[in-house]
This record gives sequence, structure tokens and C-alpha cells, in this order.
Amino acid sequence: MQLDGWHDFYLVTGGGAAGLTGLMFVVISLGTKVIKTRGAKNVNAFITPTVAFFSTVLVISAVMTVPVLSPDGIASVLAVGGITGVIYLLTLRLFKQLRASSLGWDDYAWYFGIPVACYLVMIGAAIAFHLRSQTGETLTAAAMIGLLLGGIRNAWDLVLWMAQQDD
Repeated sequence: MQLDGWHDFYLVTGGGAAGLTGLMFVVISLGTKVIKTRGAKNVNAFITPTVAFFSTVLVISAVMTVPVLSPDGIASVLAVGGITGVIYLLTLRLFKQLRASSLGWDDYAWYFGIPVACYLVMIGAAIAFHLRSQTGETLTAAAMIGLLLGGIRNAWDLVLWMAQQDD
């Protein structure tokens, strides 16, 4: 495995995810009035998954830079992360929240479809690592970039929504 060549990628994506996770905490602390008046349950249905996407990227970045982790160890972490992510999104009842909020199809895609696809790609990466295929590295990177971009888009969407509610 040539994971050494990916070190800078994991350093940049993990650092970015950590910073964005911290910014989400700042946004939430500044938007507590909106959360209180609009219902924490409805807002949390969109905030918590976004933080989870950033956290997934952060954890995977950290795991991928562990120098003594074997390909099967990496495969195990990716498989658990991917399966957990899919189960989390399916049990979150996000579809119910999206329908209740009468959001557009693009919100369905960004809050649910794209993240599920990314977690499924992580499962594919786990299989590739287990089979000792170089594809595992690329699939892991694709899943991480997808979750990072989805999280950025969703965080921006939440900030805009919260700013509109504050009026």
C-alpha cells in the first residue's frame, strides 16, 4: 500500500474538517435564539448530521495516518464507519423532517442522498483495502471529499436559514 503518498491529503482534509466542526459549534452558539424559537428537534435534525459528516472526515483522516495500521485494520475502520453512517442516516428519520420542512429535492440530495452514497463508497473502500487493491485509497478520498463538500454546503444552508429566522 502506498499510503505515505496520501499523508498530505489526510492532513489537509482532517484539519479542514476539524476547523469546520469547530465553526459549527460557533454557529450554533450564536444561533441559540433561533433554535429555542423554532424548535431544537427540527434544527438538530439538520445540524447534527452536518457535524457527523465533518467528524467522519476527521476520524478517517486520523486513522489513515496511523503508521502501524494494517490494510485489514483500515478496512475494519472504514467498514464500521460506512455501515454506522448509513444506519445513522436511515434511523435519523431525516426524510420525515425534510418533508415537514417542505424543502426541495436538492436538500434531499445534500442532506441524505450524497452522504449515504459517500458512506457506501467507504464500505467499497473497506472491501478494496481488504483485497489489497489500490482503489481503496481513491475510494476513501472520494468519500471524504464528498462528505466534506456536503457538510460545507449544508452548513452554509443552515447559516442562511438561521439568519433568515433571526428577523
